[in-house]
Amino acid sequence: MAKNRKFAFIINYGIEYRMYLISGLLEELSKSNQVVVIRRDIENKYFDEYKSIFDFETITLDNRLMNPKRTKLENIFQSIRQSRIKLLGKTPFKNYNIKKNKLLFKDIIKGNFLTFNIARLFTLKSISKNYSDDELKNILKKGGITDIVISGYSSTCNINFAINSLASNIKVWTFINSWKDYYINDFLPFKANGFFVWSESMKHDFLSTNTHINKNIIYPTGNIVFDRFYNPIISFKREYYQNKYNFKNTDKLFLYCMLDPDRYQDEEKIILLISKKLKETQFDFKILVKKNPFDSSLKVNHFFKNNEDISVLEHYSQRDKKNDFFIQSINGEKEWIDLLAYSNYILGAASTVALEAIMMKKPVLTICFDKNGNEDRFLKTLCEVDFYKELLKREDIHVSSNTRQLLEKISTNKKILEFIVPSILGIFEGKSLDKVINIMEKK
Repeated sequence: MAKNRKFAFIINYGIEYRMYLISGLLEELSKSNQVVVIRRDIENKYFDEYKSIFDFETITLDNRLMNPKRTKLENIFQSIRQSRIKLLGKTPFKNYNIKKNKLLFKDIIKGNFLTFNIARLFTLKSISKNYSDDELKNILKKGGITDIVISGYSSTCNINFAINSLASNIKVWTFINSWKDYYINDFLPFKANGFFVWSESMKHDFLSTNTHINKNIIYPTGNIVFDRFYNPIISFKREYYQNKYNFKNTDKLFLYCMLDPDRYQDEEKIILLISKKLKETQFDFKILVKKNPFDSSLKVNHFFKNNEDISVLEHYSQRDKKNDFFIQSINGEKEWIDLLAYSNYILGAASTVALEAIMMKKPVLTICFDKNGNEDRFLKTLCEVDFYKELLKREDIHVSSNTRQLLEKISTNKKILEFIVPSILGIFEGKSLDKVINIMEKK
């Protein structure tokens, strides 16, 4: 049977590989369609590794086409939208900014219904005009592209591809790839053939501030990247990691996931404090430290070099900080699933890791104290953002503002008898990919 449609997957920051490759989306679509990856011209050994494994065609474009400049009107409207979110009673997430998001008088003026709608109308018209690019349209036409797949909606790259694809009668499929997206930038700057969101509640949130979007093209399908956590495939036995990271079969495993060191300094000293407190308990333990994917330095490795209670995991990530491009290797993805499965507790600041741990039915110990054991305002703020608050009601999520609370949570932790999927993820039982494929191929 001839493959009449050709899907193009846009990779601009590297991280999109999870949505397209790790989820199985590209592999499934390629069974009955042609597929190609359009990427930014940046070298990355792990991208080459994925290309070899999945065997896909690529089109490489320069940065000018991939990342055109944002218009001034877009930046103005972003400020107006932040005020609008406050007026709706929600808390904007300003990229780890710990300042209080108080509702000010200027927010009432900027974010009122009339100002918001007038600014949105002019911004949408400006985007359609300023992002039109004949060169990109010709590339898509010559490539025989029938469908564009993008992960996220707010970058100038994704806006550029969406606007020029729609103008060329190419279908546009957009994944809302993070629960933080709505609180960072809630504006859907283009119409599409389909926006894939995690749940009905996420769909409701986006429609509340994007009344220009038809509700029938927003599809609650779950998160296709999270399908793998429902029925995880284990690559190596626990004994393999016992040898690799030097722990015993009887050790309780604490998997600590670190923040980006550009956002928070000296987190390794918090981990050291936790290990000292755990030594006061009656059980054997090992802390496995997963450095932030953006941290390529050896500072943490050297800090824990001679510590028998702490092992730093192999760093499988490659990041080009200057060009904002990041990919983790396939072996890193496999090890992450394995260690989630074998760990007894998942530790760290509030983050998306909590959702992954919940899917693996692991208790999460959310750390909100500093290297001295006192409550840390920055870490506490991460717990208080709207998208994380819902999780704090769960029995398998614990927040500790000092080491005493942490030890109490560990000693009193009960086995969760009934697993409940967080409502933000929707109820799709690991079949999100099936739903997405069905929608794409029928439209």
